[in-house]
Amino acid sequence: MRFRTVVIAAVILALATSGGLAAYQISDQARAEAGQVMIDRTDELAVEPDIRQSLASDADHSPTAYDEDITVTYDGEEMTEGTDYEYFPESGEMEFLVDRSDPDEATIDYAYQIPENQVADDQLETLTEAYGDIMLVGVGLSIVVLLLFIGGFVARRMGVGSGPRVTGR
Repeated sequence: MRFRTVVIAAVILALATSGGLAAYQISDQARAEAGQVMIDRTDELAVEPDIRQSLASDADHSPTAYDEDITVTYDGEEMTEGTDYEYFPESGEMEFLVDRSDPDEATIDYAYQIPENQVADDQLETLTEAYGDIMLVGVGLSIVVLLLFIGGFVARRMGVGSGPRVTGR
């Protein structure tokens, strides 16, 4: 009878463990799929010559690379790279080369790349990481409980803890 109880408990714990590992794998895949590779942006920078300015990337992302091609427009006209401005894609910076009599802002259309495991939605990342961590804790507890069941079963079989009982009068 006790052996059957231990086997049933072991099967339940094995199912819980495999379910926990499957849930962790699913949450890990969800994080990877939620990532974006290329982000398109439109920003405005003041047209000030001889000052290197950084393109403003989204606060939720850490760009790893900027696209080689950008489009810069000023007062509705497209500016020319090398004549009107200089673009440095390795750092995501640009420098205006021409001085405008009425300094205004230029519109810059550009794109930058982020790592695949970096997600656009921080809430999704936090949720999936927390869910995966909870599942790992569940798996660990399942293993501990299973070992306690097995240890108790082995102790009973070996007669540990079973001695003459003393009864009170």
